Amino acid sequence: MINLLSGLYNIDVSNHSSYLGSICKEMVNGIPGVIFSSILIYDDNDKKVIYQEIECMESKKNEYDKVKLTNLLNENIFLDVDNSVSGKLIKSDKKYLKINDVLQDSDYQSVELAKLLGFKKGIFLKINNVRKKNVYGLVALYPDEKSAVNYWSHLDLCIIISVLESIISNAKLIREDEILYKIFSSAINKDKHDLSDFLSECVDIIISEISAKGCSIFVLDPIDNLIRLKASLGVRPGPKTKTGINGWDFNNVYYKIGEGVTGRIVKNKEVVVDKNFDTSNSKWIDVGLNKNFVGVPILSVDQEKAIGVIRCTTKPNKLLDNTVESFNQEDADLLIYVAKLISMFMEVYFYK
Repeated sequence: MINLLSGLYNIDVSNHSSYLGSICKEMVNGIPGVIFSSILIYDDNDKKVIYQEIECMESKKNEYDKVKLTNLLNENIFLDVDNSVSGKLIKSDKKYLKINDVLQDSDYQSVELAKLLGFKKGIFLKINNVRKKNVYGLVALYPDEKSAVNYWSHLDLCIIISVLESIISNAKLIREDEILYKIFSSAINKDKHDLSDFLSECVDIIISEISAKGCSIFVLDPIDNLIRLKASLGVRPGPKTKTGINGWDFNNVYYKIGEGVTGRIVKNKEVVVDKNFDTSNSKWIDVGLNKNFVGVPILSVDQEKAIGVIRCTTKPNKLLDNTVESFNQEDADLLIYVAKLISMFMEVYFYK
């Protein structure tokens, strides 16, 4: 236990792209006899649990068919909350769940994966978002018969859960501070009349942070009350957009308040997460066939009205190159935070 805690506390949480993977590795390397570990993120909007990180005991890595493992992960990447062991734990008031034989559990969906990797027992730890008081996800451990983790007490497991929640919470705080610094640096270095240039850098930051393939920022024009495109990356005009002689005419990309999902976000000040976004009539759509979408309003500083929209499309799954996952609540929360920063800097640097 001491070695595990030491390893967890030494994880570099400032590296957001790798710290969850480091947690998985510590759970395998720091707990003798743990064959496999995974981190699954809970998507409250889609009511699914999604494999985010995996790690296998080093001595086992040469024993399985990697192609078959990839195919099995592809089949199990999304687990239904209403019909899985993970969902059973998420919907309960328990902190963890122990299963002595996952192969015989009717709710366990990844039986073939368990057979391939040679594990039978499972321990699932529920990780809450301590700041928002909701479920963040699960850490799953699969030990062999002799592993000491099988005999950990209620207190032992609660200590590990508390440490994991603290690590994830600290990582989120550091990430928000870094985003604040990036957007602040961009704002103060821009010409006060060049809002599009500032927002273009914000688009770069957003795509990097949530791994979206496309992002657009629209801003409400106070003169004609149209929601106009100001910055974009990884997107192209849709069928309703006119093009100029030398290419796409960005000035023709706008929405009226209440028009389409973008106009609805401004009108209702609502967040929209849609895994089957219909782009057939969109003025501005994602490049590619995938239609995952998240949109959040940019609210005025006084929060009384929406003055713009951040739209993102297509989120690739980091475990499997050919798999696309839905945007989740964590993505939406991060975009809401970015939208607040953009609103503040628009008011301070570009609207005065």
